[in-house]
Amino acid sequence: MQSSRDENSSNCRPLGAFSVVVENGKVVKSDSVFEISVPNELQHVVADQVHGETRVKYPMVRKGYLEGNKDTTLRGRDEWVRVSWDKAFELVANEMKRVREAHGANAIFGGSYGWYSSGALHASRTLLQRYLNVTGGFVGVKGDYSTGAAQVIMPHVLGTIEVYEQQTSWEVILESSDIVVLWSANPLNTLRIAWTSTDQQGIEYFKKLKRAGNALSVLTR
Repeated sequence: MQSSRDENSSNCRPLGAFSVVVENGKVVKSDSVFEISVPNELQHVVADQVHGETRVKYPMVRKGYLEGNKDTTLRGRDEWVRVSWDKAFELVANEMKRVREAHGANAIFGGSYGWYSSGALHASRTLLQRYLNVTGGFVGVKGDYSTGAAQVIMPHVLGTIEVYEQQTSWEVILESSDIVVLWSANPLNTLRIAWTSTDQQGIEYFKKLKRAGNALSVLTR
């Protein structure tokens, strides 16, 4: 069999821009698009994510639920049955209608918290909450895992949300700081990803910080 090979280098995710090598329609390799001094292992796992045995590729419904058994104790123990997309849409729409009519929007939690690819199209929570809004509303959350209660507290302390404001540039830090304190953060881990897509330049600036002789203090819990 003749092997076909196609390389695509236009993918961006929170773990950075990376190239993907596809052979015979299957991802076989992925790596960083940029030259980086510290390898980012997260950019090498695309093949495992796409072709992993644990990936859910089709709509699946608990067998008991599909048969009309609403016994919630079966969760985690019941079998799963593959259904068509049309059937999945029908099940979701009917259950949403039932809950809204019986209990109102306060009974529907719009969660689905988690990471996603760059761009709103791949933001699972954004898409879910848009759907819930146009169908009658939902209960959401305040804040996020990244900053905890800081979004609520900081406006009362500093008059601004701070955690998502424009931060001091690295150039100013290098020029004006004698000591840099990291509170409960390991930059070798946290700078391998970003909210949109990382270029990993933060790690390079930490190297410049070291060469400049600035003191670095890391406080972990």
